[in-house]
Amino acid sequence: MELINSMITNPATTPVFLQTVQAALVQVKDELQQDYERAYPALREIIHLVLDEEETKAWKLSQFPHLIFPDLVGAHIEKLNLQRAETSHAPVVPRRFAQAAAMSRSVLSTIRQQVGLGQESPTPNLFGQQLEPTAQH
Repeated sequence: MELINSMITNPATTPVFLQTVQAALVQVKDELQQDYERAYPALREIIHLVLDEEETKAWKLSQFPHLIFPDLVGAHIEKLNLQRAETSHAPVVPRRFAQAAAMSRSVLSTIRQQVGLGQESPTPNLFGQQLEPTAQH
């Protein structure tokens, strides 16, 4: 966590990957805050505290906190005997991650061919429709 904190306080040394993850988390956090404040307008301060607490927890648990953050928030909200907010937002998968995954599959395919393993079966898109450009965003 100290490494992440030092990167956050000194943006000049922050790698592009971390900047991308931070941007994704900020986007998810903003969307969740809007959704929960719309669902529970009288609990604005509590929602803010829950989001901050679960953001810290998400950073401790994963290098991809934006992917687990919504579930952490939802679980915390349920502990407060509230319902999860209805959301129309799709999970955030930054385009750079999608491009990196595509490049990795291409490199793996080339290596498999070079060592004589042939083509493997197509890898399913683990991120669903998020890797495809959509008119929604």
